[in-house]
Amino acid sequence: VNFQQLEDFVREVAISSGLVESRANLLSKLLVENDLRGVFTHGTRQICKYAMHMLKNELNTDPKISVIRETSVSLILDGDGGLGYFPMYEGMLRIIEKARSSGVAMLQTRNHGHIGAAGIYSRMPLEHNFAAFVTAGGGLNLKPNQPVYTPAIGAPISISAPSGEEP
Repeated sequence: VNFQQLEDFVREVAISSGLVESRANLLSKLLVENDLRGVFTHGTRQICKYAMHMLKNELNTDPKISVIRETSVSLILDGDGGLGYFPMYEGMLRIIEKARSSGVAMLQTRNHGHIGAAGIYSRMPLEHNFAAFVTAGGGLNLKPNQPVYTPAIGAPISISAPSGEEP
């Protein structure tokens, strides 16, 4: 399947499920890029699950990403009940700029659904010669006083580091 046709199809499914066009454009681009990298588990096959959640109003189809707290080296974003792709992507763009100024930056996001493949976000800083560590814990359903490490086994983790001219 031609990747552009696939991206158009995924965008149309997302829009038909209620997702606003600007968010559908980003989501379809990211899902197809995952397929092209061979990460099919977090690629276009996810649109079926996401569409069902949007149609059932389990995901906000027009999330307004908001800043909870911000410093010169950190950012906490609220995803407004939408997919996690949106606060993660926006947040990564913003902390890359913070890292340019300070040399380091940290992002935390909350109140959102699935972020997709963690590798999406760890690759973004590479273009700017920064390393990254990305993990997620949204599906943990922690109970009071329960240690985080027990249910977090298997949580997605992606680590990247610049490699100059090497792959």
